[in-house]
Amino acid sequence: MTEHDKEQAFLRHIESTKNYFAAVRTNGNVPWFEDLEHLEKLEPSYPGISQRPGIEARRVFFTGRYTRPEPPEGLHRDPRKPENRTEELSA
Repeated sequence: MTEHDKEQAFLRHIESTKNYFAAVRTNGNVPWFEDLEHLEKLEPSYPGISQRPGIEARRVFFTGRYTRPEPPEGLHRDPRKPENRTEELSA
């Protein structure tokens, strides 16, 4: 997926949720992307999101689906990697 495709998907998402967040505001609530307390809770997973409330916070959260973080150290060993194969063969 190209950057242009990602941006178009984001804009479609914004458009498709416009009525929902209008209803949230009408009911006297604050959308998650404007709630600084909520954004601070997302900070460990999305660094910098609390500094950009509004549409930019939504963009950070939405485009996060296109990135894959590195797994935590020691969580997974890929048996296809040569350094792991030698250890397993000698054990």
